[in-house]
Amino acid sequence: MPEFIITYGPILLSIGLLIFAFYPSQSLFKKLLGFTALVSTAVILGLQFPSAIAQPFGFEAKTLIIPLIMLIMFAMGVQLQKKEFIQILKAPKAIGIGLLLQFLIMPIVGALLAFFSNLPPEVAAGIILVGCSPSGVASNVMTYLAKGNLPLSLTLTACATLLAPLFTPLLMLALAKTYIDVDPMALFLSTTKMVVVPIVLGLIVHPLLKNNLSRLKPLLEWTAKLSITIIIAISTALGQKTLAMIGGTLLLFVLLHNLIGYFLGFH
Repeated sequence: MPEFIITYGPILLSIGLLIFAFYPSQSLFKKLLGFTALVSTAVILGLQFPSAIAQPFGFEAKTLIIPLIMLIMFAMGVQLQKKEFIQILKAPKAIGIGLLLQFLIMPIVGALLAFFSNLPPEVAAGIILVGCSPSGVASNVMTYLAKGNLPLSLTLTACATLLAPLFTPLLMLALAKTYIDVDPMALFLSTTKMVVVPIVLGLIVHPLLKNNLSRLKPLLEWTAKLSITIIIAISTALGQKTLAMIGGTLLLFVLLHNLIGYFLGFH
C-alpha cells in the first residue's frame, strides 16, 4: 500500500485537483481555490516528473516561458481601458502608496530575507527579484475574488508593469549584485520585450475587440491562468533538484516575504 501511494499518489492527487479546477461551479469555495488547485497541480507534476515536464519528447519547454509571459501581458493589455488610467487622476495617493510599497518595501524585505536565508546565491537573488517585480494578472484575479477595489488593482498593476523595465533592473543592481552579476541594460531590454511591448499591443488591439470584450473576457482570464500554471510547472521541473534540497526553507522565506508585504500593505 505505501508503495502504491508513493508511486500513484501524486498522479491521483493531480487528477483530483484538475477535476476540481475545471469543474463548472459558481460556488465561492470553487472561485477562491480553483486557481490554487491549478497551481498546486503544476508544482506536484513539476516535482514528480521533472524530465517529462522540462523536456517533453525532447523539446526544451523553457523556451515557452518568455512567450507565455508575453501572452499573459497581452491578455492584460487587451482588457485595459481608458477608465483604468483615469483612476490615477482620481486616486493619485492610493496609486503612489501602492507603487511605493511595490518598488521600495517589497524589494527591501526581499533583500533582508535573502541576507538572513543562507540560501544559494542564485536562489537568494531570486527572492530579491520577486520583490522587485510588479504584480500581475493573478493579483487582479485575487482582488476580484476577494471583492476588493478592482479598478485600483488594475490601475496599480498597469502602472507598476510599465515602470518595471526601469525600476526592476536598477533595484536588482542595487540589491542583488552581491549574489549574481546583474546587467541592468540587458534586464531593461528583456523586461521591455516581455512586458511593455505585449501590453502596448494589447492596448492597440483593444478598440478592435471592444464590442466583443465581455464575451472574450473569460477566455482571456483562462489564457492567463493556464499560462501561469504552465510557467510554474516548467520552472518547478527545471529547479526540482534545488527544490528537493532547500524546498522547505525556500517556502518559509517566500511565505514570510508575502506575509510581511500583506501586513505592511494592509496597514
